[in-house]
Amino acid sequence: MQEIRDLQKLETYLERFHIRELFDTRDLPFRLYRYEVGEMLNILRPTRDYLKFVLEGSFDLYSIREDGGRHLVWHCEGFTFLGDLEFCGKTAGMRYQEVTRTVYSIELPLEVLRPTLQKDVRFLNFLLDTMSIKFAGTSMDLVGFSDLQERLLYHIRYECPDQTITSVSQTAFRLNYSLRQTQRVLQELTREGILKRKRKGHYALTEG
Repeated sequence: MQEIRDLQKLETYLERFHIRELFDTRDLPFRLYRYEVGEMLNILRPTRDYLKFVLEGSFDLYSIREDGGRHLVWHCEGFTFLGDLEFCGKTAGMRYQEVTRTVYSIELPLEVLRPTLQKDVRFLNFLLDTMSIKFAGTSMDLVGFSDLQERLLYHIRYECPDQTITSVSQTAFRLNYSLRQTQRVLQELTREGILKRKRKGHYALTEG
Protein backbone atom coordinates (compact mmCIF):
# COMPACT_ATOMS: atom_id res chain seq x y z
CA MET A 1 0.00 0.00 0.00
CA GLN A 2 1.24 3.48 -0.84
CA GLU A 3 -0.20 6.95 -0.48
CA ILE A 4 -0.05 8.77 -3.81
CA ARG A 5 0.90 12.37 -3.07
CA ASP A 6 0.36 13.57 -6.63
CA LEU A 7 -2.29 16.27 -6.06
CA GLN A 8 -3.04 16.57 -9.77
CA LYS A 9 -3.78 12.86 -10.02
CA LEU A 10 -6.00 13.07 -6.93
CA GLU A 11 -7.88 16.00 -8.42
CA THR A 12 -8.30 14.17 -11.72
CA TYR A 13 -9.92 11.21 -9.95
CA LEU A 14 -12.14 13.46 -7.81
CA GLU A 15 -13.48 15.16 -10.93
CA ARG A 16 -13.73 12.04 -13.06
CA PHE A 17 -15.85 10.17 -10.51
CA HIS A 18 -17.70 13.25 -9.16
CA ILE A 19 -16.69 12.39 -5.60
CA ARG A 20 -17.13 15.89 -4.18
CA GLU A 21 -20.71 15.93 -5.50
CA LEU A 22 -21.58 13.20 -2.99
CA PHE A 23 -21.04 15.58 -0.05
CA ASP A 24 -22.45 18.86 1.22
CA THR A 25 -19.34 19.25 3.39
CA ARG A 26 -16.60 21.25 1.69
CA ASP A 27 -12.82 20.88 1.90
CA LEU A 28 -12.78 17.24 2.99
CA PRO A 29 -9.29 15.73 3.44
CA PHE A 30 -9.36 13.27 0.53
CA ARG A 31 -6.30 11.06 0.13
CA LEU A 32 -5.33 8.77 -2.75
CA TYR A 33 -3.89 5.29 -2.12
CA ARG A 34 -2.62 2.46 -4.30
CA TYR A 35 -2.89 -1.21 -3.29
CA GLU A 36 -0.97 -3.95 -5.07
CA VAL A 37 -2.04 -7.48 -5.99
CA GLY A 38 -2.34 -9.71 -2.93
CA GLU A 39 -2.78 -6.88 -0.42
CA MET A 40 -5.88 -6.77 1.79
CA LEU A 41 -7.92 -3.56 1.53
CA ASN A 42 -9.73 -4.03 4.82
CA ILE A 43 -6.71 -5.10 6.87
CA LEU A 44 -4.14 -2.49 5.85
CA ARG A 45 -6.70 0.31 6.36
CA PRO A 46 -9.90 -1.13 7.91
CA THR A 47 -13.24 0.07 6.53
CA ARG A 48 -14.42 0.68 10.10
CA ASP A 49 -11.87 3.52 10.17
CA TYR A 50 -11.88 4.75 6.55
CA LEU A 51 -14.45 5.36 3.84
CA LYS A 52 -13.06 4.05 0.54
CA PHE A 53 -14.01 4.95 -3.00
CA VAL A 54 -12.36 2.24 -5.09
CA LEU A 55 -11.80 3.84 -8.49
CA GLU A 56 -9.82 1.37 -10.56
CA GLY A 57 -8.59 -2.18 -10.28
CA SER A 58 -10.29 -5.24 -8.87
CA PHE A 59 -10.50 -7.27 -5.69
CA ASP A 60 -12.13 -10.44 -4.39
CA LEU A 61 -14.42 -10.30 -1.38
CA TYR A 62 -14.41 -13.69 0.32
CA SER A 63 -14.87 -15.48 3.62
CA ILE A 64 -13.07 -18.53 5.01
CA ARG A 65 -15.05 -21.77 5.34
CA GLU A 66 -14.68 -24.08 8.32
CA ASP A 67 -12.52 -26.40 6.22
CA GLY A 68 -10.10 -23.54 5.53
CA GLY A 69 -11.18 -22.99 1.93
CA ARG A 70 -12.31 -19.71 0.44
CA HIS A 71 -15.93 -18.83 -0.25
CA LEU A 72 -16.01 -16.11 -2.92
CA VAL A 73 -18.78 -13.63 -2.13
CA TRP A 74 -18.11 -11.05 -4.82
CA HIS A 75 -15.53 -10.16 -7.46
CA CYS A 76 -15.47 -6.39 -7.82
CA GLU A 77 -14.07 -4.39 -10.72
CA GLY A 78 -14.09 -0.63 -11.11
CA PHE A 79 -15.91 1.96 -9.02
CA THR A 80 -17.06 0.67 -5.64
CA PHE A 81 -17.83 2.27 -2.29
CA LEU A 82 -16.64 0.53 0.87
CA GLY A 83 -17.35 1.39 4.48
CA ASP A 84 -21.08 2.07 4.35
CA LEU A 85 -22.02 -0.89 6.55
CA GLU A 86 -19.31 -0.04 9.05
CA PHE A 87 -20.29 3.64 9.07
CA CYS A 88 -23.77 2.54 10.14
CA GLY A 89 -22.35 0.29 12.84
CA LYS A 90 -22.99 -2.94 10.96
CA THR A 91 -20.68 -5.77 9.97
CA ALA A 92 -21.14 -8.80 7.75
CA GLY A 93 -18.82 -11.14 9.61
CA MET A 94 -15.13 -11.53 8.84
CA ARG A 95 -14.62 -11.07 5.13
CA TYR A 96 -11.42 -10.36 3.25
CA GLN A 97 -10.91 -7.91 0.40
CA GLU A 98 -7.90 -9.17 -1.57
CA VAL A 99 -6.61 -7.10 -4.47
CA THR A 100 -6.46 -9.01 -7.77
CA ARG A 101 -5.48 -6.03 -9.97
CA THR A 102 -3.81 -2.83 -8.73
CA VAL A 103 -6.40 -0.72 -6.91
CA TYR A 104 -6.55 3.07 -6.64
CA SER A 105 -8.73 4.28 -3.79
CA ILE A 106 -9.76 7.73 -2.53
CA GLU A 107 -10.25 7.59 1.22
CA LEU A 108 -11.53 9.63 4.15
CA PRO A 109 -10.65 9.05 7.84
CA LEU A 110 -13.69 8.47 10.03
CA GLU A 111 -12.08 9.12 13.39
CA VAL A 112 -12.37 12.89 13.01
CA LEU A 113 -15.02 13.13 10.28
CA ARG A 114 -17.77 10.87 11.60
CA PRO A 115 -19.67 13.61 13.55
CA THR A 116 -19.53 15.90 10.52
CA LEU A 117 -20.63 13.24 8.03
CA GLN A 118 -23.49 12.16 10.29
CA LYS A 119 -24.98 15.60 9.57
CA ASP A 120 -24.13 15.68 5.86
CA VAL A 121 -27.49 15.21 4.11
CA ARG A 122 -26.14 14.58 0.62
CA PHE A 123 -23.68 11.96 1.87
CA LEU A 124 -26.39 10.28 3.97
CA ASN A 125 -28.61 10.05 0.90
CA PHE A 126 -25.74 8.44 -1.01
CA LEU A 127 -25.21 6.10 1.93
CA LEU A 128 -28.88 5.07 1.88
CA ASP A 129 -28.57 4.34 -1.82
CA THR A 130 -25.50 2.14 -1.41
CA MET A 131 -27.05 0.32 1.54
CA SER A 132 -30.24 -0.37 -0.42
CA ILE A 133 -28.15 -1.77 -3.25
CA LYS A 134 -26.39 -4.21 -0.95
CA PHE A 135 -29.53 -5.32 0.88
CA ALA A 136 -31.92 -5.39 -2.05
CA GLY A 137 -29.59 -5.86 -5.01
CA THR A 138 -30.22 -9.58 -5.17
CA SER A 139 -33.88 -8.93 -6.00
CA MET A 140 -32.83 -7.39 -9.32
CA ASP A 141 -31.00 -10.57 -10.21
CA LEU A 142 -34.22 -12.53 -9.73
CA VAL A 143 -35.95 -10.61 -12.52
CA GLY A 144 -34.04 -12.70 -15.04
CA PHE A 145 -32.24 -10.20 -17.24
CA SER A 146 -30.45 -11.81 -20.16
CA ASP A 147 -27.72 -9.15 -20.39
CA LEU A 148 -26.52 -5.78 -19.14
CA GLN A 149 -28.51 -3.89 -21.77
CA GLU A 150 -31.82 -5.23 -20.41
CA ARG A 151 -30.74 -4.62 -16.83
CA LEU A 152 -29.64 -1.06 -17.60
CA LEU A 153 -32.88 -0.22 -19.41
CA TYR A 154 -34.92 -1.60 -16.49
CA HIS A 155 -32.90 0.56 -14.11
CA ILE A 156 -33.42 3.74 -16.18
CA ARG A 157 -37.10 3.12 -16.82
CA TYR A 158 -38.21 2.17 -13.31
CA GLU A 159 -35.57 3.38 -10.85
CA CYS A 160 -34.16 6.68 -12.17
CA PRO A 161 -35.98 10.00 -11.59
CA ASP A 162 -37.28 11.34 -14.92
CA GLN A 163 -35.89 8.15 -16.54
CA THR A 164 -32.47 9.80 -16.63
CA ILE A 165 -29.02 8.65 -15.54
CA THR A 166 -27.02 11.48 -13.98
CA SER A 167 -23.83 9.59 -13.06
CA VAL A 168 -22.36 6.77 -15.11
CA SER A 169 -19.97 5.69 -12.33
CA GLN A 170 -22.75 5.46 -9.74
CA THR A 171 -24.93 3.57 -12.22
CA ALA A 172 -22.12 1.07 -12.82
CA PHE A 173 -21.78 0.64 -9.06
CA ARG A 174 -25.52 0.15 -8.62
CA LEU A 175 -25.68 -2.52 -11.31
CA ASN A 176 -22.45 -4.19 -10.13
CA TYR A 177 -20.76 -3.82 -13.52
CA SER A 178 -17.48 -2.17 -14.43
CA LEU A 179 -17.46 1.44 -15.56
CA ARG A 180 -16.12 0.39 -18.97
CA GLN A 181 -18.92 -2.15 -19.50
CA THR A 182 -21.59 0.38 -18.54
CA GLN A 183 -20.14 3.09 -20.80
CA ARG A 184 -20.03 0.65 -23.72
CA VAL A 185 -23.71 -0.31 -23.35
CA LEU A 186 -24.77 3.33 -22.93
CA GLN A 187 -23.00 4.15 -26.19
CA GLU A 188 -24.69 1.21 -27.95
CA LEU A 189 -28.14 2.27 -26.72
CA THR A 190 -27.45 5.85 -27.80
CA ARG A 191 -26.44 4.76 -31.31
CA GLU A 192 -29.63 2.69 -31.53
CA GLY A 193 -31.72 5.73 -30.58
CA ILE A 194 -33.07 4.15 -27.39
CA LEU A 195 -31.19 6.64 -25.21
CA LYS A 196 -30.28 10.27 -25.73
CA ARG A 197 -27.08 11.78 -24.32
CA LYS A 198 -28.14 15.08 -22.75
CA ARG A 199 -24.69 16.11 -21.51
CA LYS A 200 -21.62 14.49 -20.00
CA GLY A 201 -22.71 11.59 -17.81
CA HIS A 202 -26.43 12.21 -18.38
CA TYR A 203 -28.50 9.78 -20.47
CA ALA A 204 -32.28 9.68 -20.83
CA LEU A 205 -34.79 7.40 -22.50
CA THR A 206 -36.03 8.80 -25.78
CA GLU A 207 -39.73 9.50 -26.02
CA GLY A 208 -41.85 6.54 -27.03
